[in-house]
Amino acid sequence: MYQIRKTYIKPDMKISDLVFENPYLMIMLEHFNVPLLFKDKNVSDFCRDENLDIGIFVLIANLYNGFQPSEVVILPSDKLPVLISFLQNSHSYYLKEKIPEIKNILDRILELNDTPEVRSAKLFFSEYEKEVEQHLYYEEKTAFPYFASLLHNNADIREKKFSARIYRRHHSDIETKVTDLKKLFAGYIPLKSNRYLKRNLLFNLLELESDLNIHSILEEYVLIPSVTNVEKYK
Repeated sequence: MYQIRKTYIKPDMKISDLVFENPYLMIMLEHFNVPLLFKDKNVSDFCRDENLDIGIFVLIANLYNGFQPSEVVILPSDKLPVLISFLQNSHSYYLKEKIPEIKNILDRILELNDTPEVRSAKLFFSEYEKEVEQHLYYEEKTAFPYFASLLHNNADIREKKFSARIYRRHHSDIETKVTDLKKLFAGYIPLKSNRYLKRNLLFNLLELESDLNIHSILEEYVLIPSVTNVEKYK
């Protein structure tokens, strides 16, 4: 996975060209739960055919292309379920695909390089996995159900001792430790053999780090401000 140049995505651009330029967009499309079948469509046509909100799609696609919003984005309340679904799908990607893949690579590295440094790195990642699980469990069981109740005007919403402000206080940075592990293996942990495993590990850590960073930006710059705006009228 790599990105040579950055293109600011617009609705009239051909989606296959954008994906080939930045393969990370395939991960984004999976988070939207749409097929990787583009034909000759531009972004606008693809969003129409897949019943995607083009504004949200372009916003997130540009995050994957390296363009971070300069200010908060307030989505209308009827658009928030799309964003929440995207974030929930990303949770599944972290827990069921990417983290297990990294653990398997670390296990193989340890088999071939049973050193204190590698054992410590594996323990570090195992502890990190628990931290991510706790973070995502909190979102799935507390934050997202609250947001859904808010959007559906549930009568008991005022009885819930929760708010976007509380969520922001508990919202932690979960990509920093991935960055730390990446730096450790890239610069400080020597391996006796199998450069393929080290390269594969670094590629996977970069992929996880990048997606977690986008996940955090969406929550900080879009989800929390948008939910806060909805709360004003409840």
